[in-house]
Amino acid sequence: MSIEQESLIAEYYDLKEKIAVYEQDMKDVMNHPNYCLPFIQPGRLVKIKHNGRTFDWGVVINYNKRIKPFVFFLSQSPNFQDQEAEFTPQESFIVDVAMWLDASAPIFKSGSRIKHNDLDGIKPGPSGINAKDGRMEVTPVTLSLVDSLSSVRIQLPKDLKTIEQRLDLRKTIEEVKRRFPDGLPPLDPVKNMGIKDESFKNLIKKIEVMESRLTANPLFHSPDLERIYAQYQQKVDLIGKIKTTKRAIQAANAVMQLDELKNRKRVLRRLGFTSPSDVIEMKGR
Repeated sequence: MSIEQESLIAEYYDLKEKIAVYEQDMKDVMNHPNYCLPFIQPGRLVKIKHNGRTFDWGVVINYNKRIKPFVFFLSQSPNFQDQEAEFTPQESFIVDVAMWLDASAPIFKSGSRIKHNDLDGIKPGPSGINAKDGRMEVTPVTLSLVDSLSSVRIQLPKDLKTIEQRLDLRKTIEEVKRRFPDGLPPLDPVKNMGIKDESFKNLIKKIEVMESRLTANPLFHSPDLERIYAQYQQKVDLIGKIKTTKRAIQAANAVMQLDELKNRKRVLRRLGFTSPSDVIEMKGR
């Protein structure tokens, strides 16, 4: 598969991948309860990202410590044992966020209250304030799903029980976005959140270096970047599938060879050339 300007797009792709890894490391630190909980305040505007989908700005309503469920399992002994399920620090708290969601999600047809796992089947709502296609709903999420914390806070209404009250909240967010045409200002992790760890600061520097190399790539301002990038992504995915298939074939071959070895051992035992424990007998020497 031939790609136009492949060496340049390969470099660009690798830089994007490394930046994504570093940014995730950075978010893991920022989303640690020690740093972010003081800023998870009612009225704070936050962005949530789940399964590669980034939702529009939502509003923090409240947060609670997550209760650890007991996991029951059967050990080697006949007695049952139980252990508490372990959560990472970022998964140890549930944040209730009023989010703009796609109104066609099946959960809304059932009339059930949205639970943490329900976000898997819900897409972000459409742009604007279309009450027919979008719904403002309070959704429980973990700290690990927080993609951005804004420095902006808004006044929450006294009640959010009705759809109309929640839609008014959506209108308030849209007005805030209108006042910040260049985007809502995020909390600075060092100046605002007080993250002084040197390794975190080094992480920020690495991202800055990678981003400068990315912008210096000749393809960065090219009108063909999106098209070439999509082609290269397709090639990378194809190579990944080929490698996966090869590993599956190798594993299958290993099983076949093992079965063949077992069959050969069985024949040797039946002929009296080996003992039941596969030790060579005198007859087989």
